[in-house]
Amino acid sequence: MSADVSATREAVAANAFTRGRAQESGWYGDHLPERDFPMLIELLAQASPPLEKSPSGEISLDDLTAAFEKSCRGEVLRSVVTFC
Repeated sequence: MSADVSATREAVAANAFTRGRAQESGWYGDHLPERDFPMLIELLAQASPPLEKSPSGEISLDDLTAAFEKSCRGEVLRSVVTFC
C-alpha cells in the first residue's frame, strides 16, 4: 500500500506558509475610527494637525528598517513603500 505523496507535499507546503502567521489589512492605516476620528476632528478644529509630517515620502524595501525606526521615534506619520 502506497501513500499519495503529492497530497502530503501540498499539505506540508500550505502549513509552511501559514503556521503562526496572519494577514491583516486596515482602512485609513492602523487605527480605531471611533477613537481616532473624533481626535482628528478636534485637531482640525484647533488648526493644529501635524500636517508638516505627513506624507513623509517614499521608501524602498531596502530602507524599510530605517523607516520603521523613524516611525517609532515619531519622526514620520506615514511612508509609502515603493517596489520598483
